[in-house]
Amino acid sequence: MPWGDAGPPLPAWVTAARTRPLVYLTFGTVPFVALPVLREAARGLAGLDADVLVAVGPGSDPAAVGPLPAHVRVERFVPQAAVLGHADLVVHHGGSGTTLACLARGLPQLVLPQALPDQALNAANVSGAGAGLLLEPHEVTAGAVADRARALLADPGYAERAGRIRRSIARMPGPAQTVPVLRALVTGR
Repeated sequence: MPWGDAGPPLPAWVTAARTRPLVYLTFGTVPFVALPVLREAARGLAGLDADVLVAVGPGSDPAAVGPLPAHVRVERFVPQAAVLGHADLVVHHGGSGTTLACLARGLPQLVLPQALPDQALNAANVSGAGAGLLLEPHEVTAGAVADRARALLADPGYAERAGRIRRSIARMPGPAQTVPVLRALVTGR
């Protein structure tokens, strides 16, 4: 079931017609502790023939990512649910919300897990399902990010496998079907 937050409108360039892919880089909205990793990933994505949107989070300064070419744009916050409707690839930290939102949209993912155990598990599951790739923390360099992102964009198999997962998620019951079952379990009726 797609979900997301309402927020400010997307920058016009995100929704405009494009001739090359859109890559979305985010490490979520929690206070940012992995700025060096985000900066390295942004540097790697800057080498792609793609438009790149970097979201640093509401508590972080976009300037902290450093100087980047014009096709890489850094924002404090963008409504992720809206961005995912335009993205071709998502590079992220492996948080459960971002991982599941990408799977529900059928988007290939490059996962760069950080400190939390669920991030490593999510990264392994995405990679194991063939819906993306992962880079362990010690493997994250601009070159490695660029290489993996290029591979994900070039091989349609990742998008096809992510699409199969999207279709599977879409077949799952929504709240209207689930709540009565849960209510019956709790109340014994």
